[in-house]
Amino acid sequence: MIKGGHFDPYLTEFETSSHAAVQWFKAHL
Repeated sequence: MIKGGHFDPYLTEFETSSHAAVQWFKAHL
């Protein structure tokens, strides 16, 4: 889980959330 509110993964925590998303897609696609 990423700390913060609904938009924090797209704003203040973008690097963390985008890295996690890329890793997920690499593993599952």
